[in-house]
Amino acid sequence: MVRVVLGLALWGYFGSAGLALAESSPFTASPQLRLSAGMHTNRIDRIGVDTGCTRLLTGSIDKTARLWEIPKSSSGGERRMPRLLRTFRVPINPNSDAGNVRAVALHPTRPLAAVSGWTPSSAVDRWSIYLFDTRSAQVMAVLDDNPGRVKDLTFSRDGLFLAATMNLGAGVRVWRTDHWESHLSEDNVGYGDSYGADFDDDGWLYTVAYPAKPGSQGRLRAYAPPNFKLVASIAVASEEPPYYVAAQPSGNRIGVTPTEGVGLDIYERTESDIVHVGSAEMSGVDEPVFAVEWSPDGQYLFAAGRHNAGEKYLIRRWNSDGDAPVDFEGADGTIAHLQACGEAIAYAARDPLIGIMESDGRRSLQLKGPSVDMSRAAWGRLRVSADGQKVSFPKRRHTRFGSKETTVAFDVRRPGLDYSHDAARETFPPDYDSLPITGWNAERLGPDEELPTNPRIGTTSLAPPLEDERFEALHRLKDDEYWVSLAIGGSKREFAMASEWRLRGYRQQPDGSWSATWKAHVPGKPWALNYTRDNLLIVAAYGDGTIRWHRAADGTELLALFVHEKEDDWIAWTPGGYFVAGLGGEDLIGWHFNKGPKQAAAFHPVYEFRKQYLRPDMIPHVLRERDERMALESANEEKSQLEILESRIEPLPGVTILDPESSRVFSEATSELEVEYRVDLPAGFSDAVVDFLVDGVVHEPSRRVSDKELGVTLRAYLKLPPQDSLVSVVVTASKPGGDRREGREARFFQYVGTQDPLRARPKLFGLVIGIEAGYESDPLDYPVEDARSIKAALERQLGLFRDPDIRALLGEQEGVVSPHQIRSDLERLRRDVKHERMRGDTVTVVFFSGHGVEDSGGRFHLLASDPPANELSAEAYYAQVGLSQDELYELLRLIPGRKILFLDACRSGNGTSTSFLNGLRARGRLSLLTYASTSDGDNASECPDYRHGCFTQGLLEALRDGRASAIFDPLDSTSTDELRIYLRDRVEPLSKGKQRSKMAVSDEEMRPFLVRKKTER
Repeated sequence: MVRVVLGLALWGYFGSAGLALAESSPFTASPQLRLSAGMHTNRIDRIGVDTGCTRLLTGSIDKTARLWEIPKSSSGGERRMPRLLRTFRVPINPNSDAGNVRAVALHPTRPLAAVSGWTPSSAVDRWSIYLFDTRSAQVMAVLDDNPGRVKDLTFSRDGLFLAATMNLGAGVRVWRTDHWESHLSEDNVGYGDSYGADFDDDGWLYTVAYPAKPGSQGRLRAYAPPNFKLVASIAVASEEPPYYVAAQPSGNRIGVTPTEGVGLDIYERTESDIVHVGSAEMSGVDEPVFAVEWSPDGQYLFAAGRHNAGEKYLIRRWNSDGDAPVDFEGADGTIAHLQACGEAIAYAARDPLIGIMESDGRRSLQLKGPSVDMSRAAWGRLRVSADGQKVSFPKRRHTRFGSKETTVAFDVRRPGLDYSHDAARETFPPDYDSLPITGWNAERLGPDEELPTNPRIGTTSLAPPLEDERFEALHRLKDDEYWVSLAIGGSKREFAMASEWRLRGYRQQPDGSWSATWKAHVPGKPWALNYTRDNLLIVAAYGDGTIRWHRAADGTELLALFVHEKEDDWIAWTPGGYFVAGLGGEDLIGWHFNKGPKQAAAFHPVYEFRKQYLRPDMIPHVLRERDERMALESANEEKSQLEILESRIEPLPGVTILDPESSRVFSEATSELEVEYRVDLPAGFSDAVVDFLVDGVVHEPSRRVSDKELGVTLRAYLKLPPQDSLVSVVVTASKPGGDRREGREARFFQYVGTQDPLRARPKLFGLVIGIEAGYESDPLDYPVEDARSIKAALERQLGLFRDPDIRALLGEQEGVVSPHQIRSDLERLRRDVKHERMRGDTVTVVFFSGHGVEDSGGRFHLLASDPPANELSAEAYYAQVGLSQDELYELLRLIPGRKILFLDACRSGNGTSTSFLNGLRARGRLSLLTYASTSDGDNASECPDYRHGCFTQGLLEALRDGRASAIFDPLDSTSTDELRIYLRDRVEPLSKGKQRSKMAVSDEEMRPFLVRKKTER
């Protein structure tokens, strides 16, 4: 019987002993840096759905499983984008495939997810299935004595059984889900991997298995309920090994697809046997379709895989006999799995991508991963500077008005993305030709072709002929490996080659022979390699969207770079955790903490450790020194700082909202909200205090959590105001020495009851400033009109706010507005807001249009229209006639409540830098959103055709017309992120490419909605 470990896993702790992960354990006790970009960053192999098509579970070789909330489809319309509810983290090892999630299943009705794949247990050659509570993302049970790696998981339609199929002849296992007793344990004696299993509505279980020997046929098996007696086992009709099986829900037919080759066979179950009744019509299909599923009513059969029409991969539908085929557009890449989802079909592609196809064939939802497609970096397009400090690679650049492929460069010495026409200057393509190496796949295949699954296709050769035993090392690959990429060093005495799973270095020996000198595990398919000119570094582009620098001598990773495909957020980091990031980039990676083989891992984003690990000064040293410790010492010498590489990364206090699981609506009758939550403290933390915030305001006195209350379900009752509200639960705990840390989680609630006009909505305050004269007597044309138009637009925001109180401070061509007037108006604004907050919630908007400059330290200053003073230095002049970013933000800090700052001025992006915002956070809560018209150091432009600044024009389009609401619109409103994306994509073309806007969040307690498209509900 498979041993079952029961009990809700607690947070545990991390320390020198940790959970005593033994040296022989397949996991590591050290914290590990992992990508966390909101969606999977590597291939998705399996998905699962619940009965009502409200939840979708995905599993990926990025070593996570993710649970998504699926929005309902409007009548004949699109679905909103899915919302990530939970991320499930199994124990992993960064230096192996341990932790790859290759199989998932979602219980049809209970909050239960099954997750497995390459998930070893602590025993040798034994593998685990993790059963997660979907409300808490904690492990409820572990099935941990399985003899094979799990290839597929499926729940029976009534949820009473869980079946798993495995590799290497380990066969099939079935457990009852009410007490997790083993119900079936059968090895595929004489057969190999089993990639598929499925139940029908009557409880019959069907599995497929690979043949044991090449040339023989695989098997299809049927097991009868309730004891799953093997009733039939037949050879499949196809000569190709069977890959997946799908059972007709309310019938007795079974669809089976092959691993390779074009085909789909249909079988029928009788009382005592299975018979082959035909094959599906495959006209026009040139590539395999291995994902297969039936419609919920059993009338249609669907299949997909590599069947495509150009750049679009298709889902084909047949009737139950395999006739009347119809193709529907699916994804942009190979479709890996299909699942019936209510009346629709859910699908996953290996891009990674998830989508929903409605019953009429419409694609109503599609969410693609955030990784740059690094397969485009092959064929010489991954370019590196001579010293490795700069790389360039192809990337699609996205705007609201379309996307196109371009070249982007990243320079470690001046971190940031360069899209200019000469971005690739000073970089060089890899050398493929200096040594006679042939047959590797990146050379054979075009950019749109799939790599062959046969590992021996495209065997690599190196002249002299292969018969020479000196080159035997090139062919020692595991059965599931094949060559993908190559680069030759400048000395022509070394080269690097990468397979699907390993990066290897080769060197010529004194006797002229070649040998492999090292190998390294890779985080994704290594699509492209390149050497620096001095042969000291190897740069690789991987399938998880990263570019990584390796030390050429031994393959040790030194630095990694991840760029978000759509948002252009980026982060570069060392293996020890030191990083530099662009705006938003600190959210893209985090620390993963294994907590033993039977518990869910903990995870914390790197921004929680920015004070210690944000080190842009250190990153260039890593590539020069080729050693992280030496790089840190060099950087510390330059900055006279003392830090050590082994500084401990520790988990932070955590709070999990168990119920409500997702956002909800409420009215007067349901305005008292019951919140179920759990608090977990890592080792060394104590004195936990919980605060409940509604729209950033503390709701009731803090609650102290005793030791007995840690890790158990706690409850709180909150009275919500009659308005849309963001509810946050914040836990703060301390460590010896006074170090206090916090964790938080939030839910959004939509109010659908009767609005009280006096208190239902926050009161909107505003100060709009427009100054046309200024710096060096260089007048602007439109700031005053900008301010007047923004004032009018804000005064029409009656959908979310009440009684707008917007004041204007205007300086026309000959007018004079002093810095003192700006300070005075901000002070008056502070008093008014403070008085109003005694009666209700507030939101404050400050808008500035005018001149902006930067001083010698790179700090932004907004300029008033005082005449210039004589014989003053630039810094003294700025101080006399303007406000620095430091003073402006401090004045805004004094205004209570939530605030939004809009800056339409040159150099305004300087005030949104990561280092500056870190300093603001260190001085206390600010609750501020900043939208800047430019990136760092750029000038702002005016648009004469619109008689506004280009940034202001984009902002007016959003405020007046609601044009930013097209992305995600649950409340007929524009969210702060929608506004950011709209301004980013709109301002650039308005300014003819001269500027690109930015948004910065200084505090997370900001309501996610800003404006309404309509003036009334």
